Amino acid sequence: MTGVDLKSVQFYNSSETYLEILELRNESDYSAILDAIQSYAVNGSLLDYGCGVGLLSMLLAKRGFIVTGVDISEQFIRSAKRKFSEFSSITFEVIGELPLRYADGGFDVIATSAVLEHCTGVDAILLEFKRLLRTNGLLVIETPNMLSPLARMKLIVDRLTGRRKRFHRYGTPAFFMVSMYYLMKKIILRKADFIYVKPNYHTFAEADEDVIYLSNPLDYLFFLRNQGFEVLELSRNRGAIRKFISTYLPFIAGGVMIVARKK
Repeated sequence: MTGVDLKSVQFYNSSETYLEILELRNESDYSAILDAIQSYAVNGSLLDYGCGVGLLSMLLAKRGFIVTGVDISEQFIRSAKRKFSEFSSITFEVIGELPLRYADGGFDVIATSAVLEHCTGVDAILLEFKRLLRTNGLLVIETPNMLSPLARMKLIVDRLTGRRKRFHRYGTPAFFMVSMYYLMKKIILRKADFIYVKPNYHTFAEADEDVIYLSNPLDYLFFLRNQGFEVLELSRNRGAIRKFISTYLPFIAGGVMIVARKK
């Protein structure tokens, strides 16, 4: 996750809680991004950016891709190598700052799942993805939509009904109002505006408390289009209601699934 500061590197290298969260993920957690990739790409060379402990890399290798899994955390990469060392079609590497050492147009596909919300300099990362992708290469980005009114409201309702013991950092009435302001501003101005916040590392206890970038589909849409990408999808989901929202109202969907092709 190049684009994060030294404190972030130290956190992801040492946090046992975060490592446990990654270790608990299973194939179903990656079903949406796997489906999206297989909808548009058959095989080829693939960069798994922010690969964590390597599960997505392994699942993609099983589907015929030659995978390079990269992460800033030595702790995560050690775990990935230990678990999936038998896969000759996967290379795991610790990465540093941009630019990455790979050649221009070196990848057919770049995939990243639940990563960019933890990064600063997201615009620079997207430009690096553009450099690394071959012409007609596929970019697939999965993140939570941190400005989704539906997701923010669900967290608030869960707290008010007792399903949660406390308000999530991004599930308070105050943040709901802030997120609606940011969302409406992006819709009206129709341009990317990457908004960063201070992460919580000191009392981290659950997912998204360490968010740095308020990820949302509109930033990706406007930025990638401006860079000449063809944006194919903004969100992807299952179930009739969720599928309708993902198709027709992706900016309020709880999750982002950017599928874009470099032209």
